[in-house]
Amino acid sequence: MFFSTLYLQHILRLGPMAAGLVLLAFSCCFVLTLRGTRLWIGRLGNRQAMMLGMALMVAAFLLCRPIGPDSGLPWLIAALALAGIGQALALNASTTATMNAVPDGRASAAAGLLNGTRLLGSVLGIALPGAVFQASETGRLLQALHPKLALEPAEGRVVASLLSGSAQASEAILALARATGRAADPAFVRLVEGNVTAAFMGALQSGMLVCAFVSILGVVATFRTRPGLLSRMPVVGR
Repeated sequence: MFFSTLYLQHILRLGPMAAGLVLLAFSCCFVLTLRGTRLWIGRLGNRQAMMLGMALMVAAFLLCRPIGPDSGLPWLIAALALAGIGQALALNASTTATMNAVPDGRASAAAGLLNGTRLLGSVLGIALPGAVFQASETGRLLQALHPKLALEPAEGRVVASLLSGSAQASEAILALARATGRAADPAFVRLVEGNVTAAFMGALQSGMLVCAFVSILGVVATFRTRPGLLSRMPVVGR
């Protein structure tokens, strides 16, 4: 979701309202799927439902591979919709399995542990791909610009702190280029903007691959879990 927002606003130049409407593909599919997960879990069982949900997440991340700087909106909408369905399945199945696996007297502790684990997962889910994204885009940007601008170490640190893909990044790099007298050259301006966008797209693909890999680990871990721990149980009442 975080990377999708950056892509929509920094690359496709959509406004906040338009970007929010695109993200509704995830929210609507998530809510609609939650209403039908009782049927899915009843047919598949918790274990299979969790595996299916995380497999759909893997597919959603891989659907982002064809996304480009000038196109890719349909692919992103499809990926968001698939991610909404997958996350709803995995979320509900894991909640059902956890809450039904503990005695009633420990339900509160189990709920707290489950929520705490999910919050930790959310933090790591942003931090890990975010770190890969930042390292990838910084490396790509410096590699593309250093020969052209002969950046000093301090200027390189400025470039490393930028969020490539954004208009602010291009403006900051052109400000550094003014010292060379090339910032007024239209061809050079297009070159900088192209490199900034390319760095963002490359980093975006790296981040999505990390997310897909983590989701694959989730599928494997669920598959290797003893079936008795994730038995077919009724959905927790709401």
